[in-house]
Amino acid sequence: MNMKTLVLALVALSAMTATAQQKSLSVKEAVALALQNSNETQWAATKVATKGYDLQTTRNNLYPDFKLTGQYLRLTNANVRLPASQDSGTDPANGNSGSPKVNSLAFGQAAFNLPVFAGGRLRHSIEAADNLYKSEQANAAQTKEEVAIQVIKYYAALYKAQRSVETVARKPRKQRTTCQRFYRTRTKRTDCA
Repeated sequence: MNMKTLVLALVALSAMTATAQQKSLSVKEAVALALQNSNETQWAATKVATKGYDLQTTRNNLYPDFKLTGQYLRLTNANVRLPASQDSGTDPANGNSGSPKVNSLAFGQAAFNLPVFAGGRLRHSIEAADNLYKSEQANAAQTKEEVAIQVIKYYAALYKAQRSVETVARKPRKQRTTCQRFYRTRTKRTDCA
């Protein structure tokens, strides 16, 4: 049974290595992946969205604002005795004690806000929010460009490293350096590194 699991594990491992292929990326694909998965670009996009929401909120301040709130409270078995109602001389034998029966309470509040004239304050705050939104868009574009430039630099460094490895792999092992050849032909000294 132990041999069967070992064989199954080897078959699964060989299948995985056979399906795993090295994919070479072009520069455009590398930049697209970096822009899509970079934390800096995602953070910049979030900041742009936040400034857009701030701009929309500032624009909404131009419109009238109406708020209506209300509450209802119900009390069970409330026993309320007002001191003023005991002196009024009502007849408790008839069940009319003079104090009102309080078992519920309701109240409401309405507020209406209309910006008639604010001395240009609303207009200027909208322009400022719009400018902040545009500047955040420019910052996001700059961040994306910086990430793309960094990816291109890394891509070029990787390309140089791959070519260096290929050059070293192709170089024969017994080839002598120019320094060694010079000293062998001119003198018999071999103090080259």
